[in-house]
Amino acid sequence: MDFGDILKDWEKNGEKKPKNKKETVRKSVKSEHPMESLLKQYAPDQEVVGSKKEDKPQINKVSREKMRRRKADSVLDLHGMTTEEARIALNRFIRRSYSTGARKILIIHGKGNHTKGEAVLKPLVRSILEMSPYIGDTGTPERRDGGSGATWAVVRQRSL
Repeated sequence: MDFGDILKDWEKNGEKKPKNKKETVRKSVKSEHPMESLLKQYAPDQEVVGSKKEDKPQINKVSREKMRRRKADSVLDLHGMTTEEARIALNRFIRRSYSTGARKILIIHGKGNHTKGEAVLKPLVRSILEMSPYIGDTGTPERRDGGSGATWAVVRQRSL
């Protein structure tokens, strides 16, 4: 038995003929979706039907490149702070930037040249920014803005 035979057999069995008039009536009633009958009874106003597009405020989406070049709205300098002081100051700074509506912030953490071993504040800043619900994109600014000794971050906007 090939596919053509299976298809013919299926089409034959799929078309069941009504045994009596009641089955014919049920099929005709079932062919109309229940929502169709309700829409016929309670038709919506023309204004409602015509306005499919909701009026939402337009939010300007700024590309990553434009945001990278944009000047920071707020700057925090963590030089000379301990890890715990820096953690508290950065969390407070992020919340304040979010509540004031800042779009881009700059955190100066230094390169870690004066610490023994590796830099301490840079990884701390990165981890706090990655875990924060208020921060979106992050990156390293240009050399004139701090280079690898600083980090910029985009603050997420409040939902309207």
